[in-house]
Amino acid sequence: MSSRNLVICCAGDQSLHRNWSDESREFDLCVVYFGTTDGKWRDSADYYLAAKGPKWHLVPATSQAFSGETSRYDSIWMPDDDIDSYTRNVNGLFRCFDQHRLALAQPALSAHGYISHAITRERRRSLLRCTNFAELMVPMMRHDVFARLSDSFTLNKSGWGLDYLWASRIEKEGLGDIAGLDRFAVTHTRPVDPGGGVYAALGLDPQRDLEQVMDEFGLSPEQRVRRTVFSLAGREFSIRSANLRDHLPMRVRLAVRSLRQRR
Repeated sequence: MSSRNLVICCAGDQSLHRNWSDESREFDLCVVYFGTTDGKWRDSADYYLAAKGPKWHLVPATSQAFSGETSRYDSIWMPDDDIDSYTRNVNGLFRCFDQHRLALAQPALSAHGYISHAITRERRRSLLRCTNFAELMVPMMRHDVFARLSDSFTLNKSGWGLDYLWASRIEKEGLGDIAGLDRFAVTHTRPVDPGGGVYAALGLDPQRDLEQVMDEFGLSPEQRVRRTVFSLAGREFSIRSANLRDHLPMRVRLAVRSLRQRR
């Protein structure tokens, strides 16, 4: 455990984390196992915790369980367990994040998987896009940003709406840039089912959670690309995106429509 990078993965029995965490990894791995098989995935992790609950309640529990060990890492990635990738790609993700001194980022999502927000879809020709949004399914945070935002992780149980809140706080508090890292895209292998799956199992209403967060903090659902960074022959250059907006996902449109009707 000598890396400056950490991955916290809340993993069930079908977790894909082993696909992207072999011996060549340049990060430490914390597995929070919420399944029913005693000790499953223990041998794949540097830190291991067996616990049940929503992801964004389990993530801060790792700091408490390991006496604040997360504070010694420079960057922390928190992917869902249905994210597929390979180790070299995740290593590159951390390097790119650190090199550009980002506050919050996510790997772009491959078109081969399930995508909820158009702005997160991989753009093959770009290195990264500076945006005002990073999805809570795969966020990477700088250590100080993780510490600053951790008070919001348990705001609700589903986590829906937290990504909009994080982006708003980072901008207002001047913590740094947010980006989608296109060159290091990952694949989301399962569809989001707001009315079923883990949400139904835990008795959650993610759409209601989203509406409440957007309303309580006066958040805008607008998702924008501010500039795109390209890399050519070892040199980087960027193009600013004037008034470039991505289509909002249906669940956000419904939340905004509901809020407007109430007002």
